[in-house]
Amino acid sequence: MIVKRTVKFNIKKSHTDYKYIKTQLIESKEIYNFANYILRQFYFKNSKNHKYSLNFIEEYPTLKDLFLSYIDKNKQFTTLFYKIICEFAKLKKYSINLKIVQNIVDKLKNDWTSYWKLLKMKISKTYDKQVSIPRYKKKYNLVEYNNQVISKKKLKLGYVGTDKMSMGIKIAKRHKDLGCKCFRIYHKNDKFICELIYEKEVKQVEKNDRVASIDIGLENLFTLAFNYNKKGILIKGNKLKTINQYFNKIKANLQSLLPQKRYGSKRINLLLFKRAEQLRNYIGYYANKLIELLREEKISKLVVGYNKGWKQEINIGKVNNQNFVNIAFRKILDILKYKLEDNGIEYIEQEESYTSKASYLDNDNIPMYKENDDTDYIFSGKRIKRGIYNSKNGKIINADLNGALNILKKAGIKLIEPLEYLRFDNIFTSKLV
Repeated sequence: MIVKRTVKFNIKKSHTDYKYIKTQLIESKEIYNFANYILRQFYFKNSKNHKYSLNFIEEYPTLKDLFLSYIDKNKQFTTLFYKIICEFAKLKKYSINLKIVQNIVDKLKNDWTSYWKLLKMKISKTYDKQVSIPRYKKKYNLVEYNNQVISKKKLKLGYVGTDKMSMGIKIAKRHKDLGCKCFRIYHKNDKFICELIYEKEVKQVEKNDRVASIDIGLENLFTLAFNYNKKGILIKGNKLKTINQYFNKIKANLQSLLPQKRYGSKRINLLLFKRAEQLRNYIGYYANKLIELLREEKISKLVVGYNKGWKQEINIGKVNNQNFVNIAFRKILDILKYKLEDNGIEYIEQEESYTSKASYLDNDNIPMYKENDDTDYIFSGKRIKRGIYNSKNGKIINADLNGALNILKKAGIKLIEPLEYLRFDNIFTSKLV
């Protein structure tokens, strides 16, 4: 199986090409915003909005004929639209390559396509969040350099960049022979980040009937259950909680020092960057531990419990909200998926509503989540204390293990042998450094 992989590099301000890269990202932003301005005006025109204006045509007399032809077509993304944006880039004498200009317009096209899809979902009431048309970029915009503009000479010397770059971005020796497909540069938390994208062949784990499932949580990061007679495995999430509490406290203090209507600063950006790196390293470390266990057990498939809009809109008290809401559970899933694919283990996401309430030991039916469903489902057992679930006949089971087993059940995974050990074999507790 071929998978796409990325390697990240931070570009320091002292880098030879820093100014050039900064200029490219600013130009990318201006091209994106110009193209988006045209599309927004047509959107306002068709929706009979008072904001509609085509005065910008007069600002570029050399492009007027192209504009008028484009208006007659009454379609968003045509060959003519791409031509107008490329001519605009030439007119402005931008240093950015025209092939990259096309990539920028493609990205804008994806943004508008996503908007129309979400709008349809909103109308059909399958999506409940606010939907808005693509907005303008504020300071910088991502630039993606494909194979056509990557300098082959620089790549041989261990650098990734274009012919216009004086040096390019140095890549580690272990990444030199990966076969770079493209690279992109973007701005995040006051830093320029380069991502090298390459393809890798992964050997699949031999398929068998052994399946595991995971319940992801705050106190217990990963709770692992199996479809055969094996004790559950628990990986504690205490450091994740500590990192989050520290981040929230320092961020709140820094924000209190800022003047009104200002929400960011260099110190806050640095804090955000450090937190993201800490979480990535922490989750990555325990994801690797998890994969070691799966390989030892020769498991070919992992089912991961997931809720749409997951734990981001809950109200479980001030302290718990602070811990839950700021933890990027989607990031945890992405890291897990990335590492499982790297090791040839199949990754499956399973909607996990009611898995923590239903009793696995009593074989409760587990309903599917439906929006605006006010049904008060009754289950055989209940959670009596933190981490303890009591079944109908009084048998005690760990609440997270009960949830993990229900995730297996909800995914339609059958047991290959009866479960005798409904307790934990290993508990990995993260040590605070």
